[in-house]
Amino acid sequence: MTIKNKTAAGLMGIALMSTGTLVNAYDSEEVGVYIGGSYGLAKAKGADEFDDDNDVLKLYIGGQFSPYFSAEAGYIDFGEYGGNLAKLEADGFTLAAKGSMPIGELFSVYLTGGILMWDATVDVPLVGSVSSDGDEIFYGVGASFEVAPGLDIRLEYARFNVEFGTEEVGFIGTSNSIDQDIDYLSAGAQYRF
Repeated sequence: MTIKNKTAAGLMGIALMSTGTLVNAYDSEEVGVYIGGSYGLAKAKGADEFDDDNDVLKLYIGGQFSPYFSAEAGYIDFGEYGGNLAKLEADGFTLAAKGSMPIGELFSVYLTGGILMWDATVDVPLVGSVSSDGDEIFYGVGASFEVAPGLDIRLEYARFNVEFGTEEVGFIGTSNSIDQDIDYLSAGAQYRF
């Protein structure tokens, strides 16, 4: 094992021990695993070919380590965007950290950010389709309200960015990359075990 690997293993061990200590320091009702889903509206903007809005579904699972910190993994289906010239269909998986600030016992606001690993297909009539994938950083803000023990209602805004290089979009007739912002406003619920 190299020095670099030993250092990484040591830091990982310290982080895991710290997480265990942090979890034990809080009431068991404030920590745990949670699952949830949200439904909302995504607005794509940036490239004229794909300016559109769509209903979007997101499913996620997370770990609440304290009232202030959690980590989430999720799946999001962005749906289909575009018109007669070209259509874009995209979905992806997310990994995110969430920092929360409780305001009273039932309400909290939070910031979230992480990475989106996306897959997309661009389809142009009479030309064909091209699949592409990538990973991009995303960020968001939100608020949650506890309506029953372990059950929260969540409102969230997030911004995702999907960028296609010349090799994916050159056949549309443009020589530049397409930089597509997707704003997502959603409402959902999560249950903590």
